[in-house]
Amino acid sequence: MTLVCTYTPSRRGLNRRNGKRAERSATHGNSPATETTSPATPTSFTDDSLARLRRMPNMQQEAGAYDNHTHTLPASSVVATAPWSLRSSDRSRLLDLFYTHFFRAHPFLVPKAFYPAQKYPRYLDLTVCLVGLQYAKPALEDAAALRDAVSLAMAESDERAVHRVQALTLYAIVLHSSQRPREAASCVGRAANIAISLGMNDPGFASTFARESPVLEESLRRSWWELFIVDVYTAAIHRHPAFQTSTASLQPLLPCAHTLYEAGRCEQNPPTLRNLDDRVFLADSHAAFSSSCFRVEAVRLIGRVSALAAADDTDPDNIQALDNALASWEYNLPPSSKDVVSASGEVDLMLFEARSIISCAVIFLHFPRSDLPATVPTASDIHCMRNHTQQPPISRQHSIKAIAASKNIANLASVPWPLEKHSPFFICALVLGCVVQLAAGSMHLHQCGLDCLQQHRDRVVLMLGALQRLGEMWPLAANAVRPLKTIAGIVLSARNEEVPSEPCSFQDSAIDPNESFNDMLWFDLFSAEDMQNNMLAM
Repeated sequence: MTLVCTYTPSRRGLNRRNGKRAERSATHGNSPATETTSPATPTSFTDDSLARLRRMPNMQQEAGAYDNHTHTLPASSVVATAPWSLRSSDRSRLLDLFYTHFFRAHPFLVPKAFYPAQKYPRYLDLTVCLVGLQYAKPALEDAAALRDAVSLAMAESDERAVHRVQALTLYAIVLHSSQRPREAASCVGRAANIAISLGMNDPGFASTFARESPVLEESLRRSWWELFIVDVYTAAIHRHPAFQTSTASLQPLLPCAHTLYEAGRCEQNPPTLRNLDDRVFLADSHAAFSSSCFRVEAVRLIGRVSALAAADDTDPDNIQALDNALASWEYNLPPSSKDVVSASGEVDLMLFEARSIISCAVIFLHFPRSDLPATVPTASDIHCMRNHTQQPPISRQHSIKAIAASKNIANLASVPWPLEKHSPFFICALVLGCVVQLAAGSMHLHQCGLDCLQQHRDRVVLMLGALQRLGEMWPLAANAVRPLKTIAGIVLSARNEEVPSEPCSFQDSAIDPNESFNDMLWFDLFSAEDMQNNMLAM
């Protein structure tokens, strides 16, 4: 479920600084599998670009259309006027912010030392700068123009180019984290269709097009896997089907260790997905697998959970088999991957994200089958226990596992590492962790002592604080905090109050009477439409 905010289209044109002549933001040149270079990607829209996007078909129609057509940017569609560009100093600053705060969480472009030699097309270079813009403090003077430039470029027809896949993948992450899930899904669908048409999923693609550059070859492989991760993870969060990346018959070789990638010393013979799957049957099962491999494995598992839910599969054996797979993921990690923090104090972000994704998968599997309250409680529910109906004893196992997964997410939030260096995908994990802790707290309010409730409260306060900090960069986190705080105020501030003899209302708990959740399901906190109708319109 997603939280949605509405952006007012920018009314500033791209040529408002006619008196200025900015330097070009990126060098131009075609790389293998790149046929054209065109402008870049955004977070807000000019009137023209907004109108153009409104004419685009919906997400499902787009996916079908891109299956059947190859879109090449015609020469006539290129804007005749000179394209807007960033000042050289601003571009350098934003590029530094991208590599300082974002790159290690989503490391599929080349490492920073190799960036200038790639001569990425303008639209990809500006998309990288757009990501860096999320971390810019104070804000960039030309922020609105950058957003407009990227938006305009991403609204263009898609050429069959690896760089287009990379730009769309980056932009999808920004859109998802800016509470624009439909546009994010559209970008993922477009990127998936281009990638499949190019054959990026073929194990031989990267070596064929890498020009004998180990770093570029690794980047091409990572670009497919990052698209796969963004596709499957966002599909799981928003409960819609993934695109073709999860069903492709071929898959590239797996990513190497990040330290090797940064140094430009990539593995000569990376492992395959089959090697990763079969490692558990080998005597030396821990050799040659980077933490990026375990991140891929975690995303595959959350994809299986989504497929089970989509099929409405209630077969206990299938549910248990998936539960076993999630539990065994932890058992089959090598000893060096037991802790996300190394002896030197560095955090392995790939392993951090993998653990976060596994915890989300456990919650998605077990929370709907648990005896925890299914709906968001009102003040009267809390005091008068309307949500507490007896469930079959077997559901208690699901409750315990869902609560344990939410504890794991809270533990990850306490890892001593700057939050702004984590993936924005951690936002959804924090929301899920809060949801389970609040559901458990609303049930335990009348069933356990103050120590138990204090533990729920401390975890919720921790995760809300993390969301507030991430909200400084990403609207998704900022807008998640308000409804979660409202619910937490209902659930946790009531812990010391006596149960009243008469039914209570929102007025009784000093909560705004207009803030009714209307029997909203907990998972509806991730629904764009429901969240907008129930919370953000007030």
